[in-house]
Amino acid sequence: MKNYKEFPEYVRKLPWKFDVERLQKELQSIKPLMVLWDYGASHEVGAGKGFSFVHVENCSDDEKTTQGIYSHPSLHHKHVDKSYAFEIKHNFKNREIMNGTLISTKLKKTRSAYHQNSGVFNEDYKHTEFYNVYKTLSKYYIIDKFRIIMLPPFSTVDWHNDADESLHIPIEINPACRFVIDNLSYYLPADGSSYQSDNCFHHTIFNAGTTDRYNLLVGVTGHKEGSYRLCQHYMRSEFDSQLNDTLYIAKPIKEVTHEELWKAEDYK
Repeated sequence: MKNYKEFPEYVRKLPWKFDVERLQKELQSIKPLMVLWDYGASHEVGAGKGFSFVHVENCSDDEKTTQGIYSHPSLHHKHVDKSYAFEIKHNFKNREIMNGTLISTKLKKTRSAYHQNSGVFNEDYKHTEFYNVYKTLSKYYIIDKFRIIMLPPFSTVDWHNDADESLHIPIEINPACRFVIDNLSYYLPADGSSYQSDNCFHHTIFNAGTTDRYNLLVGVTGHKEGSYRLCQHYMRSEFDSQLNDTLYIAKPIKEVTHEELWKAEDYK
């Protein structure tokens, strides 16, 4: 079994902060417009929903807020190899693909078509704080998707990995929400802060609380000057997590030794 050579960093807090109270207020009119988001989400207590602010040129009005919500790379891009996009996301059983060099090669080929933002921002929402977020982040990143994702109480998404990094601005959150990447769990508070995550490793999100979780999720397919590079697979193709070991499921639980067993005479 492989061990980390250094403590991994899968999530970093970015220097840009936004008006979360305004985001929360503007979210209320968007909630009724959200549609089914991810078919990999748990539907036992209700499905996750999404709303997209970005769409392709000449998109029909009835698809402008739904076209970009789904959790795969931009498959509407004719240059993107769909087999790579599917293979890199749905590989829980085929862990050999998680070799760092293979990931690096596949990500570079999948992302090679991205040289500019993949869509336009919906004109109907350019008066909002969401557009302020988009304008700020698009100065530094090539943005593929820009969407609100709702995860209902007591639900999660499948254990998967993506072909890109993500930016996050939590809008409505509760203390029982977690973002889990590899062996690490993160709590991202809704205080206007922005975060960047390396989603090339297996990860999930779950909402174990009693209120809906709303997160502004921004898909990143490239970097501009002034951005932060978190994904390790371009610079270090050999970079692996423990999940690259095909026998690895999770960090083993430490076994209790015989000397640690309770002895009555020790507590007299």
